[in-house]
Amino acid sequence: MTLKTRCHTLICLSALVCTGFVCCSKPIHHEGETKNSAAKQISNNLPVRRYVETKSILQTSKRQGWEATLTMVAEGQDLGVVQFVDGSQGWAGSRAGTLYQTTDGGTSWKRANLDVPKGAQVASLSFANATLGWVLLQKNATDVVDFQDNQSWIMRTTDGGLNWSQQWEQRGTVIKRILFADPQNGWIVGLKILRLEPYEGGYLVFRTSDSGEHWMDLSKAVNGLLVKDGDSLTDVHVEPSQEVTLLSQRGKVFRTLDVGANWSHFGTIENEPAQTGLNRIGVEKGHAWVAGGAHSIEGTCAIFASAQANSWLRNILTGFYFRDLVFSSETEMFACGFFAGERGATLLKGKTEGVILRSSDGGKHWEIVYRNGHVKSINALAATDPNLVWAVGDNGAVIRLERKNGEKH
Repeated sequence: MTLKTRCHTLICLSALVCTGFVCCSKPIHHEGETKNSAAKQISNNLPVRRYVETKSILQTSKRQGWEATLTMVAEGQDLGVVQFVDGSQGWAGSRAGTLYQTTDGGTSWKRANLDVPKGAQVASLSFANATLGWVLLQKNATDVVDFQDNQSWIMRTTDGGLNWSQQWEQRGTVIKRILFADPQNGWIVGLKILRLEPYEGGYLVFRTSDSGEHWMDLSKAVNGLLVKDGDSLTDVHVEPSQEVTLLSQRGKVFRTLDVGANWSHFGTIENEPAQTGLNRIGVEKGHAWVAGGAHSIEGTCAIFASAQANSWLRNILTGFYFRDLVFSSETEMFACGFFAGERGATLLKGKTEGVILRSSDGGKHWEIVYRNGHVKSINALAATDPNLVWAVGDNGAVIRLERKNGEKH
């Protein structure tokens, strides 16, 4: 490995592991081949090869349809994940490694009884119901050269958070997402680094079918589809039929119809800015969608792309960055993140403004329903019905958005 190549690899991994933004290198597009007939069927039925770009329009909103309530749960702690299992019971996790619980719809919060290793953060959580849930703890290395200091843990509760047990632990891993589709079947995705010179590592994919007691490594099958380039898986979506879709930070999408026995490369979000990082994937009305953005001194933009027929239809919103996106109904979606101004003008000053935006036309038009200059970023969303959305952000912010009575669905 040449010095130039080694430095490029270190910069890429540092960006993927530590910051959440992808490094400034051109994403690689390479259509993977597979010998598995089931995987070929996915690719043939759902080819997404072409690419259409449009610019989203930011509309002026009087915010008459929504009321926002701000609660500061733990000032000084940045909240990064949130989930509600119903209108009352919810969970939020911080990057400082603290887990919080509410039983009254977010009016009040208490610290959960979870022991977290020093330096670990609550990176993801997934509750199947009010009593059964899993929390992913992630400790990231302070220097990418010390990649073995990356460490991941999975903790489970069966009594609503009163007690926790450790189910999984690994070094050299950066896990981005844990998702349980039901009390038995769960997935984790991320990045596994084995060595730096020459670089050896790749996508990490595990699944369980017994509530996390045992985990099966499916990474090899996914890594075999494409050239390894230091990319990381960032999200996983599971349909009721157990069809599973994976997203990588550089915009590669993978699918399986048989819970991981066979995989296909569904497509790649091409022609993105080099700084683009894609964070979320889902399926709505049978169409896959992804969300994320780019943020650098060269500029900031939010991205929402959906698979339509044989094309990715991409909508971009200049000056904004999307950290999370949820559909509250089949036609209405909310995105959260921050506003950084035109051409990254605020990046060097560190000034951003946390925002929540709403769209009801597939991302063509967006309106700001909440903004806060004292919260640098709003990081995660949860929705249990069309009339209620929660969000969490930096400095311990929890926002409850409720549709006004006269506007409720």
